[in-house]
Amino acid sequence: MKGFTKSSLLLCLLLSSFQLHAGTSYTFEIDYLNSDIYDISLSGTLDQTLDTNDVYTWTAATADTINLNLYFLDSEMDIDMQVADENGYFSSSSSTTDNEFISFGAILGKDYFVNIYRYAEVSIAAYIADAYEENNSLETAYDLDSLNDNNNVPLPATVWLFVLGLAGLIGLRKTQKPV
Repeated sequence: MKGFTKSSLLLCLLLSSFQLHAGTSYTFEIDYLNSDIYDISLSGTLDQTLDTNDVYTWTAATADTINLNLYFLDSEMDIDMQVADENGYFSSSSSTTDNEFISFGAILGKDYFVNIYRYAEVSIAAYIADAYEENNSLETAYDLDSLNDNNNVPLPATVWLFVLGLAGLIGLRKTQKPV
């Protein structure tokens, strides 16, 4: 996971798909027993007076389960999360722990929206605007599909980099002289 500042939040969309094209920092784990899991991380902030919610959208690349995890590391503020499609909001998470979770089955090719918003009764000092503005409504949702996936490392390159790293470690071990 990334480092956080007091005012940052992290939204992770975990999808089992090779076809996903979204994310600002694009990392993945290789799960040899099942499918590959992509962890798409977005970092942003909410301004309690100017920016009380942020909305993101994407198109499902596969018919699969989507798990949305929202982590917020600020005890002075409470944020919640809702998921919508063209018919409106169909799921939400509103805990007091600053961590939210929603899981749902996606339909291939369907557009989805996630709304991250400040709990109405909480008031604190202003936060800085994030890089995804203006995205305060479903109509102005930031399109995650518009982000490129240049950080996606293909599996053969990943294996090659791992082998090179391992060979380097073995080489270092052999060059050490006993004391």
